[in-house]
Amino acid sequence: MKINPKTILFLFILFSHSNLHGQSLSFFAGLNGTVLHDYHSFEGHYRSSYQPGLGYSLGVSLDSIDWFWWNIPFNIKFERYGAQLYADDGGLGGSYWVDGRVDKSILTLGIYPLNFRIKPNFKLSIGTEISYLLAEQLQGKYGSWIGGQPPQAGTLKEKYPRYSRKIYLGLGANLSYDWSISPSLIVAPYYTYYFGLSNEFREFPNITKAMRHTVGLALRKR
Repeated sequence: MKINPKTILFLFILFSHSNLHGQSLSFFAGLNGTVLHDYHSFEGHYRSSYQPGLGYSLGVSLDSIDWFWWNIPFNIKFERYGAQLYADDGGLGGSYWVDGRVDKSILTLGIYPLNFRIKPNFKLSIGTEISYLLAEQLQGKYGSWIGGQPPQAGTLKEKYPRYSRKIYLGLGANLSYDWSISPSLIVAPYYTYYFGLSNEFREFPNITKAMRHTVGLALRKR
């Protein structure tokens, strides 16, 4: 399934012409770097290594939704990210290994109930992000052997119709700086850190989680 990122831009234009009762809508775009990890949680002969990858994100955010007395910012964004992985496990009776790269397109909803002003222009928001897998691109190979049988090998794409999980949950923190460039327009450089709580893959190594760093710019009307 291919998702055109221009869809997000269309939504921004649509929403910017809607009546939001004084709430502030932003459009943002940034570059991300993703680091996979598993803290070597498997025991025994398990080994793993990961190489970070680059991607991008773009979306729209709303300063707040009124929930009782609480104003909660949220955003919706399209993200593209990927990384390389290698893992193997086995013993005297056999082994299995994978060596590949996974690139993903996801749609993310971020909700940030904790917000702090650091001096007049800096803002720190902390919350949770939940994502849905739109598409994946899988490259690489696998291999295995079991005692008394011939070894097997092939491509990951042929072996697994879908390698990644569909739903992801994680913690997110966003630090931004408001820079007024006109009485009605603000540009806000930002940095976002994401720490994944759920596993990235449903296949071996299915304990892998993700950390993601994003830097970008947001454009907001007063």
